[in-house]
Amino acid sequence: MTKTNEIKLQKERLPLYSQQGGRTTISPPSKITSESDQEIKILASNIDTLRLSFDIKWNDPYFFAALKEAKSLAQLGKTDYPLPFLIGEEAFEEYSFDIKPHGSQGYEWILNNPEYSLLVGNWVEPQSRPSLMATIRSENLWYKGPRKAVHFITSFLEKFGAEIVEVKISRLDLCVDSLFPEKLWNEDLLGYRVTRASDTKIFHSNKTLTGIAIGKGMISARLYDKALEIKQQSNKIWFYDVWGLNEVPENKKIIRTEFQLRREAIKQLGIKNVYNLFDLTQEVWAYCTIEWLKFQNSPGKQSHQRKTFGWWKTIQDGLNNIPAGSPLVRKKAIKADQNKLSQQIIGFLSSFAALELQNGYSLDTKSINFLSAFEACRRYIIENNLMPERFSELVTNKKAKYQRIRQEALDLINTNSSESVA
Repeated sequence: MTKTNEIKLQKERLPLYSQQGGRTTISPPSKITSESDQEIKILASNIDTLRLSFDIKWNDPYFFAALKEAKSLAQLGKTDYPLPFLIGEEAFEEYSFDIKPHGSQGYEWILNNPEYSLLVGNWVEPQSRPSLMATIRSENLWYKGPRKAVHFITSFLEKFGAEIVEVKISRLDLCVDSLFPEKLWNEDLLGYRVTRASDTKIFHSNKTLTGIAIGKGMISARLYDKALEIKQQSNKIWFYDVWGLNEVPENKKIIRTEFQLRREAIKQLGIKNVYNLFDLTQEVWAYCTIEWLKFQNSPGKQSHQRKTFGWWKTIQDGLNNIPAGSPLVRKKAIKADQNKLSQQIIGFLSSFAALELQNGYSLDTKSINFLSAFEACRRYIIENNLMPERFSELVTNKKAKYQRIRQEALDLINTNSSESVA
């Protein structure tokens, strides 16, 4: 029995499978290349975004007091303000967020760092609205793995006085990355879709197909050129380590197939809580790729006369066990930030040097280089009293923006998650 057939047998565990719904196809395109049945290679699969809603009873006033003070300082400075939390008193391990000077969506406080985004409500007892909304970011899910990423934020909240009554899933993004034949990646694919959705959008960049979006609302799907997205937008170069590649092979594309499910669909699929999800991810993926969307040959024929393309069968089987995390992700993510900032520094310094050449003081066009420009900039800062008195404060204020928790701190909060703050 193939893995696809096993997943089909498991789908009875998901209530939504029994629902009736129309299927949408469109007229077949004028041609489709023979690449449609070529094999593709799965490179990686995971939960790429996870948004949780927490119902909480707060038993310790410390957390709210810290948020109120930090937000007041953020409002005073009219900018985000760093808010460190001491998660290990003996080792003096800090875990920091930036707090915004305003709230959002009825929530009093907004906290952000590269791993999590939190919306925190200013009420002690659970209400109809969730007490806290936590979005676990992509890098964090690939670095820690979804289980550890969820465990950390729940342990963190418990450490600071949260009695967690219930944790629900508000948004779930499941994805599979695959190595695609370049000729297969074209708009003709849309003519072979069979889906419960009626909305479709196509995205281009310089007349090159970059992505396809299908559906909206409770469930939606996207197929897009992930390598191009990394280059043009996200700069998540660490994905190449996840994929085990140095670059995209010739005549290939790295295509991400991603399904986004909202709270209503998650509930209808029988996912009661986040821990229940980890036992049912295969079934959720099966519903998305077998029942909600698939790509089949012979548009216009009856369903029993059509066959699912081989490449889509590979996608159907592509969500393997959710990974426990990859240590390389954190190292490469930090390097990507350093590379980006270094390029900005070079850009600013070259602009400064061009201005300095106008003065004709200390730089010469024939001999100028990075070090001489840097020295001229340093001298200018000192001579014009632009050197900040406490540079360390500037560094501290930037810490939360770039902080990823160290493994030692992760182990520490996991060990001491039941302790409360004095």
